[in-house]
Amino acid sequence: MDGQQGGRRYPPSIVLVEGQSITIAFEIADSSPLDQEVRNIEKALNCGIDSVVVISDSSPHFAEIQQAAKARGISIEKVTFMESDSIGGYFASLGATLASYETTSRGYRVRVHQAGMSEREREERLAAIHRAIAEHQKDNQLKPE
Repeated sequence: MDGQQGGRRYPPSIVLVEGQSITIAFEIADSSPLDQEVRNIEKALNCGIDSVVVISDSSPHFAEIQQAAKARGISIEKVTFMESDSIGGYFASLGATLASYETTSRGYRVRVHQAGMSEREREERLAAIHRAIAEHQKDNQLKPE
């Protein structure tokens, strides 16, 4: 993402989901150099993003990222590590958290409840997320080193 969202400026390398005063950056950690992945996490946290989700299908790579982040003095308490197969469950739990909330507008208390998605809509969105990750992985494999 490049530019501004919600009145804040974010670096171009951050994929961002924002809603309900929650901002989440996603780092797809599969083919970039380790130092670049750690810098992206650091940039996201320094921008005031609430949570960073690091996605990889390699558990040893998660450990490498954690060690490198700690070596740079980066607190990883706001960083979640997950495999790409877990994204659907993550978004489902996030959607449940964000679906209903209460706010104040013009002095009135307003309760907002968003209708849930049908199973078909959920599957379509999850498939789109998996396609985006696969395309990212494919694009990075084609880049010359």
